Amino acid sequence: MAFSFITKVKMASRNILKNKRRSVVTLLSISIGFIALSLFEGYFTYIYRSLEQEAIIGERLGHLTIVKTDFYEKGSVEPKKYVFDSQELETMTERLVQVNGIKMISPRLHINGLISNGDVSHIFLSEGILADDLLQLRKGDIYEDAPGYLDPTDDRGAVLSSGLAKMLDVDPDNYASQDLVIVAATIDGMMSASDVNIADMTDTGSVATNDKFVLIPLDLARELYDVEGADRVIILMETPDQAEAAMPNILALLEQSGLDVEIKDWKELSMYYSQVKGLFDMMHLFISLVVVLVVLFSVLNTMGQAIVERTREIGTLRAIGMKERTLTGLFVYEGMLLVAIGSVVGLIATYIIGGAINYADIRYLAPDSSSEVNLIIDLLIENLISTSIVFIALAAFASYLPAKKAAKKPITEALGHV
Repeated sequence: MAFSFITKVKMASRNILKNKRRSVVTLLSISIGFIALSLFEGYFTYIYRSLEQEAIIGERLGHLTIVKTDFYEKGSVEPKKYVFDSQELETMTERLVQVNGIKMISPRLHINGLISNGDVSHIFLSEGILADDLLQLRKGDIYEDAPGYLDPTDDRGAVLSSGLAKMLDVDPDNYASQDLVIVAATIDGMMSASDVNIADMTDTGSVATNDKFVLIPLDLARELYDVEGADRVIILMETPDQAEAAMPNILALLEQSGLDVEIKDWKELSMYYSQVKGLFDMMHLFISLVVVLVVLFSVLNTMGQAIVERTREIGTLRAIGMKERTLTGLFVYEGMLLVAIGSVVGLIATYIIGGAINYADIRYLAPDSSSEVNLIIDLLIENLISTSIVFIALAAFASYLPAKKAAKKPITEALGHV
């Protein structure tokens, strides 16, 4: 006794409608579980995307960072040994332009020291970067229209973090007319100083750096540090996916040129990204397990009760020749259809609720953030479809277990069930 797919779906639909109240309760639990999981997943997706953009563009890490071997362990102890000179930078650039997919090669130099307005002084952390590199890094990104650009025509123009500017009593409405003095140590340990103009002010987005960060032109950083090179080179690829594949090729190419270097990607260097993503991964796993268990036991309970109530029907079908496999399959179809309907309802509701949340422009202060951020639900159709498939697979499993047990029951025992 075989049935077509359409016939199985029709039979499953009729069986679902036999106990409307129980089916509605199960549909509600499935839909609510789908909505909860999808909204959390959409929020996590947005957070991951934002963290990636913040690390690559906001922190100016690019996709890959090239430094001399052991720079991160010994660079602060023996700075001379771990700075690329101008010749090494030229050699590196000549080799890197041969690699497909590289969008930008940007030398950088990190310095620190004191910055003063004449009355008060504060420590600062600074990065020297070419103005054109910063422009290219931000081009086409959400940061493109954000403040914080260097002036290509001003070799003394600096971008101050908003917290540091406030501590130095900089007038936010008239900062261009104010001059500051920065004092730093050269690579030999001598003191150097320079006047700087305030080109712009920006919020770094992090409490840890918003009260001490200064972005300056690369040539000014070199002048203060008394070097002609850079302590690292940042690589921006055309797409983030190209970075991992390009690393061994870049490393081999530079080693062939006699450069002893190591390469790290942005995930290794952005501690904030790694820590936050690890936390959110655990939260996502916990929430997913809870929702999956709720759906699993809801379907298991509904199908279990339905099978018990229809034991005599099962015995009758077995008596007229229906095979165990066919009978089990009918119940599996019933469970899968029930969850499929619940998932469709949940999917529609998810788009409505997610859209409403995004439209509401809800803002909150995230941990370690120096400014409020938007609560955004990033609803990706592939994520919603994956959730639906997982739910339907769970329904098949939850329906199969009690159905298989009932189908194996002796026909005489099933017919005599009360």
